[in-house]
Amino acid sequence: SAFSGRSIADVIEDGRMELRAKINEIDRDNLQTGEAAKVQIDMLPGETFIARVGTLAGLASRGNFWESNSTRQFDVAFQFDKVDPRFRAGSSARLEIAGRELKDVLYVPRQAVFDKNGKSFVFLKAGETFQQREIKVTNRTESRTVITGLKDGDVVALVDPDIARRRSKSTSAGPLPSTGGASK
Repeated sequence: SAFSGRSIADVIEDGRMELRAKINEIDRDNLQTGEAAKVQIDMLPGETFIARVGTLAGLASRGNFWESNSTRQFDVAFQFDKVDPRFRAGSSARLEIAGRELKDVLYVPRQAVFDKNGKSFVFLKAGETFQQREIKVTNRTESRTVITGLKDGDVVALVDPDIARRRSKSTSAGPLPSTGGASK
């Protein structure tokens, strides 16, 4: 049955193959057109192929109404550098995108960055307390956030100190907030 907005056919162009994937909105700005990705196709175990970011959707795709995932995702199309005749449309694949190398940047652990009202901040150690300090995020990975607004060696909390303090009061004795340092 055909429904409005639903694909009814895929047209496959001989000699050309495209890989489609979805990325979370937080990773969207980290990708650049032409950036290389290593691809492992499930039906060809042990082999790695190279594909490049072709198109990046500018608008988040709508999920299905039954999905409860609140994270917005963007469609990305990758073009293979060389098409192997063993590729089959509809195959599953895994992608690894190294990203561009960033030099002389300051980064903190990703969990040290907090967002509220559209602004990013950290809790900077100041003597025996922590003070909220606004920062600018320039890039993120799964584990690190590249920032401006701190100095190399500044110590930041990995958890919100106010929440940690309230929890420790309610349990009579609890740990102090974990800390991490800004690093180059």
